[in-house]
Amino acid sequence: MDIADIQQFFAATEVTIWNNPSLREPQIEGYFAIREHFKNGHAPCYVQLPVGCGKTGLMGLAPFGIAQGRVLIIAPNLTIRENIRRELNVSDPNCFYTKRGVFVPKDGPFLSELKTGANIHDCDAAHIVVANIQQFAGAKNKWYEALPRDYFDMILVDEGHHNVAETWTRLFDYFADAKVLSFTATPMRSDGQIVSGERVYRFGYARSMIMGFISQIDAIFVHPTEITFTAEGETKTFGIDELMKMREKDWFSRGIALSEKCNRSVVNASVQQLHQVRTLGRPRQLIAVACSSLRRAFCGWR
Repeated sequence: MDIADIQQFFAATEVTIWNNPSLREPQIEGYFAIREHFKNGHAPCYVQLPVGCGKTGLMGLAPFGIAQGRVLIIAPNLTIRENIRRELNVSDPNCFYTKRGVFVPKDGPFLSELKTGANIHDCDAAHIVVANIQQFAGAKNKWYEALPRDYFDMILVDEGHHNVAETWTRLFDYFADAKVLSFTATPMRSDGQIVSGERVYRFGYARSMIMGFISQIDAIFVHPTEITFTAEGETKTFGIDELMKMREKDWFSRGIALSEKCNRSVVNASVQQLHQVRTLGRPRQLIAVACSSLRRAFCGWR
C-alpha cells in the first residue's frame, strides 16, 4: 500500500468522535488533546488512563487526522497484542469502530501482525501494524534490517511505563522521525524513572470511579504490631513505633523489609483480610504490590 494512500485514509476518513454518545469521555477528551499536541510538533507524549477507561479504543482513534503514514502499535507482551488486534480488527463486525459508531469500516484501517512467520509484504498491505516489543529485541534483528527508518509515521505504545527500557529506546531511535504516543496508567516506574515524553492528557482515578469506569477502591492497611528477628545470634522483638524509626535504615530495608519471610507474612495477612471481606458478601479482588522476587508469583493471583 502506498504511503500516500495511507495518509489520505487517515486524513479524509470521516470519523464521529465529538459528541459521540458511544464513546467514553476519556476517549473523546484524550483524542483532542493528542491532536492538539501533534498539531504543534512531533515531540513524544503520553496519555495517563486508569485501566477500564477505553485505552485500546483511544489508540484506535489516535491516527485519524494525525498520522501521515503507517502506524505501529507496540505492546509489551503477546496477550496485550492480541487484545489490541481483536478490538481494532475491521473484519470483525464487533470491532471498536463499528460497535462505537465511529465510522463504518470499508477501506480500512487494515491491520497486520508483526509476529513469527510474518513478512514485510504483510506490513506493506496494512495501515496499522501491531507487534509486541520482543519482535524488536536482540542485537541482530530482521525487522530493523527489513524496515526503512521512515516506514512508520506514528508509534503508539501500550503500557507506556516500559518505554524508557533499552529495547524500547532502540526502537524509537531507529524510527526517529515517527510521532511517539504512549499510554499508561502508571507513569512512574518502580525504578523511579518516568515515562518518556510530555503528558498531554490525564483521566484521574476519582473521576473514573465517579463515572463507573472502575470500581470503588477500598484501602485496608495491614501491618504487624511487633516483629521479631535474629541478628548475629541475638533475637529481638520490636514494637511498631520502633520499626517505623528503623525503616529508613538501609540495612533494615534490605535485610528485613525485603526478606522472603517478611513478604510472605504480608501476603498471608492480605489474603486473610480478603477472605474476611468476602464473608460479608462483597465481591472483591485484591491489588497487591510486593518488593521482591515473590512479586511475580503473587501479583499474578486475582
